[in-house]
Amino acid sequence: MSGIVGLVSRDNELVDPVILRNATRLLRDKSPDRINTWVNGRVGLGHAWLNTSPGSSGPAEPLTLDGKTWVVSDSCLCGKEDLIRQLRLAGMQPAMDASDAELILWAYRAFGEKFARYLVGDFAVAIWDASKKMLVGARDHLGVRPFFYAEDERVLIFGSDIDALRVHPDCSDELNDDFIADFLLFGAPAECDATAYRQIKRLPAAHYMTLGPEGLALQRYWSLAGGE
Repeated sequence: MSGIVGLVSRDNELVDPVILRNATRLLRDKSPDRINTWVNGRVGLGHAWLNTSPGSSGPAEPLTLDGKTWVVSDSCLCGKEDLIRQLRLAGMQPAMDASDAELILWAYRAFGEKFARYLVGDFAVAIWDASKKMLVGARDHLGVRPFFYAEDERVLIFGSDIDALRVHPDCSDELNDDFIADFLLFGAPAECDATAYRQIKRLPAAHYMTLGPEGLALQRYWSLAGGE
């Protein structure tokens, strides 16, 4: 299991690399084997990696294939051969031994914002597309991997761990009384995107989010009944 975190400035302020590094370090307890950050102007991505296969080491994240799109992921993809077949039918040329992160970037290149519907397995993914000045985040079909986010008029903060988000000074400590009451009374929140903190939201399962010039938007990419 890996950990991801990221910041996107919404007012063109530069990302503070110290804040990003501190947030990424909070992921080290669960994912201690490799810690990396990447900052480019108003965008910053952090990744913490847990090596679950002794002797193996995939390419470090944040990862890019072309210098234009960057990915951080907490993923365990299945059916890679089928995904590679679909990618090659779409004109892409991924290697047969491509890592999860590489396949995710190939899928985004082939299928755009709805790339997640072509993935099989568990994943929480964030992609920065510099050419479109857009962030795309996605969570797996059943919501196995966590993906949280918080926003205000200045910044979007996201990641796989709530404590990592709370490192940012713009992330409020105000508690969500409705969530706490629902949890105490019913054992689960009434709203699928709620957390114990009012500002921090949970990306619902089978959804992707985009943050671009037109603002933040969420959309479902799959449903149990089939289709979008």
